[in-house]
Amino acid sequence: MGMPFPLGLRVLSQHCPQWVPWAWATNSFMTVLGPLLCILLSMQAGFQTVFLLAALVYLTGFLVLRPQLRRPADNGSAEPEPAVEGGEQPPVLQTCS
Repeated sequence: MGMPFPLGLRVLSQHCPQWVPWAWATNSFMTVLGPLLCILLSMQAGFQTVFLLAALVYLTGFLVLRPQLRRPADNGSAEPEPAVEGGEQPPVLQTCS
């Protein structure tokens, strides 16, 4: 459970460093709100539903971050090595404004 947030922060700091404080604020807010929602949802729908929903959220986050995590680090080289077979680079996040 402790790896998605640091990995997401790493990707975010590479693409939009000004959003890192917002990521911390969102994480703090959800840390407070999450247990309350979990209790209410588990009372209404059951623990199995809550577990499956949490697994789906983590899987979605992993699938969104996966292409960014496979990209090579920008070490100043003129031509980075391909991150995937066939020489194609994974899609890059949109630049932030």
